[in-house]
Amino acid sequence: MFSLTNLTEKERSLQVLLVIEEKWCDELLHYLPVNREAIFKQQCDKLLNLSQDERKRFLSEELQYLQNQKKLFKIEEIHPTWLAKNLQKERPFIISFILKHLPPNKRNDILAIFSEKLKENLSLSPLKSVNISSEMSKIIRKKFENRFISMKNLGGKVSKIVLLKEENFLKFIREIGLREVARAIKGINENDWTQLYYSLHRKEREELSIKMRELTQIDNEEIKFSQERFGTWITYVKKTFHQIEDLFKEVGLLILSALLLGENKQVITQICQKLPIEDAEKIYLYLKEPKFTLAQQEKDKLYKLIESVIEE
Repeated sequence: MFSLTNLTEKERSLQVLLVIEEKWCDELLHYLPVNREAIFKQQCDKLLNLSQDERKRFLSEELQYLQNQKKLFKIEEIHPTWLAKNLQKERPFIISFILKHLPPNKRNDILAIFSEKLKENLSLSPLKSVNISSEMSKIIRKKFENRFISMKNLGGKVSKIVLLKEENFLKFIREIGLREVARAIKGINENDWTQLYYSLHRKEREELSIKMRELTQIDNEEIKFSQERFGTWITYVKKTFHQIEDLFKEVGLLILSALLLGENKQVITQICQKLPIEDAEKIYLYLKEPKFTLAQQEKDKLYKLIESVIEE
């Protein structure tokens, strides 16, 4: 069975063009990052081996899929935990309908959250045997969409975070957490560093040391900012992390919340919808009770980091 579930939305669109004109395969590669070319080429080869009837069926299904994504106002960019929480309030028939119009990977993530009892009820849903009118489909989608803020870009530097794909958004949070930890360690006193160092496992100490060496061109002002915040953020995260990755993430969430201070509430909601519910709740808590603020030069560097991650 031919499947595009391992491709991005952009790559799926390019595959549709390939059905129209086979010779475009090599040219289409120029629109993709180098690290995605091999995967895309592999799918091209599979697609070109399909019969004419199979290609027609693929084209019809793929165009319908892409149209559904447009209708669902980028709802696939909302984290599965939010979607699952709200879907569980619906009848099995409605749940099945919404899941049918989501990308397979997002659908699978949601199903993994559902209880076995709910999944059993879904298997009994008569969705496949019921003819739903176009107007009724719109009503069902609209009702569910109204539970969320649209993920369309509202404009502004911070709102560009909404443009990040899920994996890049998590990468962004990790990176800002890593930078903060590295800068803080360069400026803290020996006792504080020793406390943090020995709270980590050996492999984690080694990883942090490597990251410290990789981080260059840190000016004294940045070290000062992070040093002043060290006592604040270590108080909130030292009991919650068990691996160095957890530390970077928790500190990253603190920095992200500081970046969101004073921002449009809709933008904040959009960004929180991209996070697991438990992480979003931390952001809301930190915004309600700010732990620190960011200097403008720090914000500017974060904006540049957002831009660089978007381009990847």
